[in-house]
Order: sequence, then structure tokens, then C-alpha cells
Amino acid sequence: FPSHDSICIIFIWLSFLSKAQTNLVPNGSFEELDTCDVGWNKLAQAAPWFQPYANIGLGGSSDVWNSCSNNPLYSVPINQAGSQIPRTGNGYAGICVYLPQFPNEGREYIEIGLSNSLIIGKRYKVEFYASPAINVWFHIGIAGIAAYLSSDSLIINNNIPIIIPPNVSSPIDVPIIDTVNWTKIQGEYVAKGGEKFLTI
Repeated sequence: FPSHDSICIIFIWLSFLSKAQTNLVPNGSFEELDTCDVGWNKLAQAAPWFQPYANIGLGGSSDVWNSCSNNPLYSVPINQAGSQIPRTGNGYAGICVYLPQFPNEGREYIEIGLSNSLIIGKRYKVEFYASPAINVWFHIGIAGIAAYLSSDSLIINNNIPIIIPPNVSSPIDVPIIDTVNWTKIQGEYVAKGGEKFLTI
């Protein structure tokens, strides 16, 4: 099993703050799969999601798990990360957010292009859910899970963490420790205009 602190992410929501809300995040619940060849380093199966790390290694093996998998390591609700029922649908994504043996490396991210660019001055609602994995050798809870909106992709060629102030984040002093329920992370964002990518 993974030797790192992991977290599952499900259902990403980004919309105008209005009565008629439309999610601007395609495949926001990781339900649409190219094939059911899911698991470790298979985030691309839930296109158009992708990993912003150009090099696979300590950073960049983001996962997707789904009940359609015949492999018990990658199915849902029981898989290599432990046991978690999807909040909605049949699957979720997973990322490693901390490696104790490499505290300044080893972050994983997920990124997606939005269905429309954000409009300057408009207020948007950002919402997603997280749950810590159970089957990890090092588990202390997870704080500061964040979302960042940008006009360009954050693709990078090294393993160091992306150091950018987030637009929406869970509290950095309140770890997410509930492995049974999904924890909602939400906030509002006023667009600078032209933001087209969302990274978590």
C-alpha cells in the first residue's frame, strides 16, 4: 500500500453565484471514463483531467478509482487506499499530498481546463469534497487542501510543491481526519478574468 498520506477527491464544482448555476468543471465527479482501466497513475482515464507534473516520479501519479474496475485494488468502495463510498456516482480521484521522507517534494495535483473562461469581476462558487485514505503508513490528517484558478496550465517539470497562494482552501490549522464522511471544502472567488484552469 502507499507509504504516504493520501486523500481522495470527489465532485469538483465551480459555478457562478446565481440562481441558475452551471458547473464549469467538465467531468466534475470523475464519472466519465475513457476506459475502465483505472487505478494508480490513471487520472487521464477521467479526461479532461490531467496531472500538471510533466515528469512522473515523486510528483505526478494521480489516481482514479471506480466501481467498474475488476481489479480489487482500484475498485470502489474498497481499494488500495482503504474503503470509501463515493459521495455521488461510482468513483473518485486520489492524490498524495505529503511524503514524510521527502517533506519538500512528492505532492500530487489534479488539473482541468474549464468549460468556459471566467469573467472579470464575477463571483464564483468553488466547492469540492475530500476524504483521507485509510491504508497509509503515515496518517496525521490533512490540512490546507486547496484549489487554484489560473489563465494558464500549471504544468511543471520538477517534483517540488507548487507554491502559489490558493483561491480556496480548507483551514491550514484544522486537519481533515474524518475517514468515514466526505468533508466539504468551499469558498467564493472573484475572477480577475480569463481564468481557464483549475488545479487542486
